Amino acid sequence: MVEKVVFIDCMTAGVSGDMMLGALVDLYQESRPLFDVVNVIKSKLSHVRSIKLSVENVLRREITAKRVNFEVEEDSKMNGRQLREALEACSRELNLSYKASSFAVSVLDTLLDAERKVHGEVSDDIELDELGSADTLLDVLGTSYLLQNLNLFENTVFYSSPVSIGGGYVKFSHGKVAVPAPATLEILKSKSFPVLGQDVGGELTTPTGAAIVVNLAEKVLTSFPPIKVLSVGYGAGFKDFKEFPNVTRVVVGERFGDRFNLEEIYVLETNLDDVTGETLGYLMEKLFKEGAKDVCFIPVFSKKNRPAHIVRVMADGEKKEHLMEVLVEETGTLGVRMERIHRCALNREMVNVTLPIELGREIVRVKVAKDSSGKVINVKPEYEDVKRVAEKTGKPFRFVLEIVEQAFRETYR
Repeated sequence: MVEKVVFIDCMTAGVSGDMMLGALVDLYQESRPLFDVVNVIKSKLSHVRSIKLSVENVLRREITAKRVNFEVEEDSKMNGRQLREALEACSRELNLSYKASSFAVSVLDTLLDAERKVHGEVSDDIELDELGSADTLLDVLGTSYLLQNLNLFENTVFYSSPVSIGGGYVKFSHGKVAVPAPATLEILKSKSFPVLGQDVGGELTTPTGAAIVVNLAEKVLTSFPPIKVLSVGYGAGFKDFKEFPNVTRVVVGERFGDRFNLEEIYVLETNLDDVTGETLGYLMEKLFKEGAKDVCFIPVFSKKNRPAHIVRVMADGEKKEHLMEVLVEETGTLGVRMERIHRCALNREMVNVTLPIELGREIVRVKVAKDSSGKVINVKPEYEDVKRVAEKTGKPFRFVLEIVEQAFRETYR
């Protein structure tokens, strides 16, 4: 089955709960699910007197987008415990799937955890200001319900761009603070989510918008993944900025093929013409130990016809800065080149294989690569494990390797 890919583009104008709802309504091409959510909330919350919902097309710098707006009249605000109980009751009434309801709870817990951290509270009964309104339930439940109606909780991988947070100041119940609001910053920090400031007087990303995105996105990409675009939804923010279109864009697509997983990795390179072989050997060991995905040395002739090596390192995004520091510290190089690339990789998993009694019932890890249908494409025993068994038993390395592969076939055939 072809895996769907969703890319949440909030690099230009950030994201809020209502902007996400607008983008999803635009994708669904119908606002009925939001009215379902409104009716359930009104039926479950006695303190809510009325909710007026409007969904309209608006222009944001000549881009047509859906603008979702709620006008809520309520007699009181909910504390943290009441908000969570209301969310769970409404989720049941909406018949949210396990994945959809789990997502809604995760978003709300992220919001509540941020509020506790900012205010130094530990109680589930934390008093809430703006967050304690039915607006929060509308944003969280509406997002979950629309994603479920769009079938995006099944066989889908979510990516996001870095989050644009805006600039200037924002006013709320505790006064005026610099953008981003403390809860927004706490949410983004808790997930190590990259942010972008912007020279604009206003808040672009709200706590609810941040909580939705960090709980959806599996990875953050600074450019679009290689996909076939199927549909695009635009959700409009309340303000219309002169500098850029105030919209959140949600793109749904499918991979170029269903055999591979898309990965974003970084290639780090530096040229060395003044280090010894011992230094290179130690450097490779340390780079692997510190988390490099791969390391290789390429012999070249450098300036003035001097023999040299290109050191090439592949790294995950969260490891790249640390590995650059290792390169500089261990080699004395004056600079490291960095390139972000995408690679398509087979699904991989590590399984344990128990060897026969003549090899002491040793456990060897085996890396197994499979296609999307589950068919085994390649099997590779871990070198260090095979080496350990060979040295312990006195058997030739190639003999142990054959026994491991045979044991794998007998165990997982």
